[in-house]
Amino acid sequence: MLKFTGQAILIFAFHSPILTFVFNLPESRQCDFTIRCKKCGENIPAPVGTMPDSWIVARCPLCAEIRHYLPSEIFRGKLSYKLVSRKPRPAVP
Repeated sequence: MLKFTGQAILIFAFHSPILTFVFNLPESRQCDFTIRCKKCGENIPAPVGTMPDSWIVARCPLCAEIRHYLPSEIFRGKLSYKLVSRKPRPAVP
């Protein structure tokens, strides 16, 4: 029967190859206020901090389309993978 000391268990716990998979997970794309772009159909973050009472105006960072959205079109969901994988567009004055 093998006996492990407390130190051996701690070394394995902190130097385990499994931990590299756990800490290298992609960041969550979950967003509290998400809208689906009416032009390109991708999920983008809504430019609000709380649920609005009236319609909002949002600009899609992917296709640069400016549209109006009703509160019923705002939902909690995952953002498009295209937002994470693309390079940021230069700011237009």
